[in-house]
Amino acid sequence: MGRRWRLVAALGVVGLVAGGAVVAYLDRIGPQFPVEYGTPFSIEIGDDGCPAHPEQVPFVDAPGQFVAPDPSEVILCTRVDLDGDGTFEPPGSDSGAGPIPPLQRTLRGAAAAEFAALLNQLPDRNGAWRDWQRRHSGFWPDAPWENGPWDVDGECVDTLMLPVRNFSYVLRYPDRPDVAIIATCHGWTDGTRTRIPTTDTRPHLTDEFLALYESQP
Repeated sequence: MGRRWRLVAALGVVGLVAGGAVVAYLDRIGPQFPVEYGTPFSIEIGDDGCPAHPEQVPFVDAPGQFVAPDPSEVILCTRVDLDGDGTFEPPGSDSGAGPIPPLQRTLRGAAAAEFAALLNQLPDRNGAWRDWQRRHSGFWPDAPWENGPWDVDGECVDTLMLPVRNFSYVLRYPDRPDVAIIATCHGWTDGTRTRIPTTDTRPHLTDEFLALYESQP
């Protein structure tokens, strides 16, 4: 009888340890960040038809679809800082730094809808960090590191390479207000949600836009 109880007790301990490990594993791979964060803000569209980039861009996020899937047009706005002073000169300025992209390129029809679908495929910060975790962790998943794109308190550090090009988007709809999307150190935001670009596993969003632009009839 004593041996039997010892066996039962040993199996119970093993079960508790295994159960604890499973709970810890699921907690480690589960959502690490709040699905709703920050106070939404508005991004104005200037007289030139392009988003006006605020001086301070807080991280903000909320659950749900990033953009409506049926824009009639998507406009890529490109501004250029030729000398790194933080001032974006008009397109066409000549400093010997090479050709300056046009201010605007526009997708229409099916190409606009396809780009909206690409935007909606971008993950939120829980999805982006889980994707990174799957690709980089070993048997025991790594935790989010400080100053990753999902770290709202992290310092934004950019390596300056001139000229600096600033990209933003405007989605136009036939039956709802235009949507402005700007780039931040955390990702792309419309002032309500932020989505993280996974450029290590897919092309840069602007490159995907340009590929669609060049394939338009």
